[in-house]
Amino acid sequence: MIPFSEDPCPYSEGACPHNATIWSSCIPKVAGSTGPDLTNYTLYTIQKVKSDRAIIRFVLIFAHIGLTLALANIARKIYPRLNPNLAFVALGSLLPDIIDKPLGYLIFGDMGTGRIFAHTLLFVIVLAAIAAALRSRKLASLSGGVFAHLIEDSMWKMPAVLFWPLLGSFPVNPPQEVLSYIQMLLMGLQNPAILVPEILGFAYLLYLASQMRQTVVTMIKMHSMTGGRSN
Repeated sequence: MIPFSEDPCPYSEGACPHNATIWSSCIPKVAGSTGPDLTNYTLYTIQKVKSDRAIIRFVLIFAHIGLTLALANIARKIYPRLNPNLAFVALGSLLPDIIDKPLGYLIFGDMGTGRIFAHTLLFVIVLAAIAAALRSRKLASLSGGVFAHLIEDSMWKMPAVLFWPLLGSFPVNPPQEVLSYIQMLLMGLQNPAILVPEILGFAYLLYLASQMRQTVVTMIKMHSMTGGRSN
């Protein structure tokens, strides 16, 4: 494994996934150079990073869906007039990754840059404007889910992406292959800041499934009773 380096990342803020915004430090430097050694980019020694540091700043699928649906239900209880469409909220909670991961791969040829157009505030504003123009509750719910996704991804720590195109073009990260990207996600589960939200999101999804099951069973029983009376 590559030894852990305490050196600061030579890339600008938000331009490299190894700076203090996303990673606690850089990978080792090339001998005689100020740039990081990208030849073994995927071999991170995450195990050596101190536990009190924010190693990786990302959220996985269960946290995105579960926590976003939980927020939507809380908002519906506080403001009943909102009445979001939960199916479209769930879709919105994943939409930025559904769009940007494959799009980033097509544009840059690797998985290193997967937060681009759909992770911008402009994308949310356009969705919300279309929803308002069409008076569509479904599109409004979709835009709400997308906005929640950006918050969960801490996109304010990547201002060049969040406020694109005001701060210039998207920062391009060092290259990363698909398998190494999956490895990074799995290794990230060693970080409690990532693992705990995943567990909470999954638990809430189980709770929703249980509630839906009870509702379906109740409806079937009522239908059976009504059918018996009609006969």
